[in-house]
Amino acid sequence: MRFLVAASAMALCAISASATPVEGSGAADKKAANWELRPFTVYDRNDIGKPVQERRISYSGVIVHTADISQPGALLTCSEKFGLSVMFSLKPVDFSDEDYFASSRQARTFNGSLSVEGERPQLPSRFVVRRKLGVVQSVGSEEAYTAVDALYAGQSMTLEVPGFDPVNIYLPPPDSSLRAFVADCPAFAKP
Repeated sequence: MRFLVAASAMALCAISASATPVEGSGAADKKAANWELRPFTVYDRNDIGKPVQERRISYSGVIVHTADISQPGALLTCSEKFGLSVMFSLKPVDFSDEDYFASSRQARTFNGSLSVEGERPQLPSRFVVRRKLGVVQSVGSEEAYTAVDALYAGQSMTLEVPGFDPVNIYLPPPDSSLRAFVADCPAFAKP
């Protein structure tokens, strides 16, 4: 059963990704990996100027993103506080770059659509669009559930947002990193 979790449109804006490797993410695994998994921590905004060891943690969770930087991809986050969220790239990007998590005054929210295998979306979606970086983040969590369902079913998606041509997103099949993300994400827990 799906759980709709209210998520802030900019829940990722204060993320500091941890450099701590996740178990099973050795160099040999990364070469063949479809997805990369890592923990993240969001610190209290009032502590940004302090050294990391002195900052108060607001919340933490896990990130999994596509490893292939030669085509548009996706990044999923999960935290107990905000649930499941998805960010899509409109062009090839490297999601391991932390710039994708910094807040931006250039971000704008638009109606868009996410369809699976050419089907019409049932409801319009709201996305925070960051044109300069070429990424969009869903405001709600339903798009994240749609993306996970589509990738487990081996289906492509089409993302449409104002100002960009429609983008076909072909997510790689689940691997051990994605399966670990889904298994550990409280948003997928059954009651």
